[in-house]
Amino acid sequence: MRCCCWVLVLCLVGVIAAKNKRAPYSYYCGSTDGQTGPPDNPAPNATTKFAVLVTRHGDRVPLRTPCWPGYDDVWNCTLTQISDPDMTVGGTQPSIPRVYREHYMFGRNALPGNCEKAQLTDIGNTQCKQLGEAMRSYFVDDLEFLPPKHNPGDVFVRYDSDSRTKQSAMAFCDGLYPPGTGGGTTTTVIDMYTMDDSQEDLLPNADLCPCLGKYETEAMLTPEWLHYDANVVVPLEKQLEEIFGSAVKLNYIECAVYIINAD
Repeated sequence: MRCCCWVLVLCLVGVIAAKNKRAPYSYYCGSTDGQTGPPDNPAPNATTKFAVLVTRHGDRVPLRTPCWPGYDDVWNCTLTQISDPDMTVGGTQPSIPRVYREHYMFGRNALPGNCEKAQLTDIGNTQCKQLGEAMRSYFVDDLEFLPPKHNPGDVFVRYDSDSRTKQSAMAFCDGLYPPGTGGGTTTTVIDMYTMDDSQEDLLPNADLCPCLGKYETEAMLTPEWLHYDANVVVPLEKQLEEIFGSAVKLNYIECAVYIINAD
């Protein structure tokens, strides 16, 4: 299963002492209501040199399609992307007189409607922006680890090549450094880095690790996995078969999860 994620590396030249502060902590779906924080910093006198944040994308539409037989709901996506070709890498901040908006043509996609398969939703965009805001509160306001205005050398943004992870990283950065905190009057540029899928090492990649399939097979023959499969997976599959009235496929489960979240 392809699991998409992106990485944000937070760093500063020099060393900054960490205060005894709690990091923001939230539920998987982004709500902080009623959620307690994690334990206090186990090393309150430690010196913070850099921080690495690894996270998945926000809420998305289904990846595995079609859903189940007879499913014909139409997906209407309003989150789009605007871009412009740029040849000023390493140069001055560009002045952008024109941008281009990307649209997926209605009725020409894997899902009925105008959504790219596995596209980030409005909810997912909001989740990632709120996560960025929480990290700003922690790293900028509480720890004073990052400055209040964006400096290009302070953060390194890395994502895999899927559009949902790229948009998730953008939304996070909008929360971490909202527009207007770029420290200048020109367009703020935040460089983001990716690579070809064949060389991607953020997720399991059989091209880079030819033995990956062998290791996965061996892991699923261990007593621990067999016990989990017999006592958790198989009973769950039987419950789902009763709900769907047929043998359950992975795309059934995924569609159901994202349909519930979208509703």
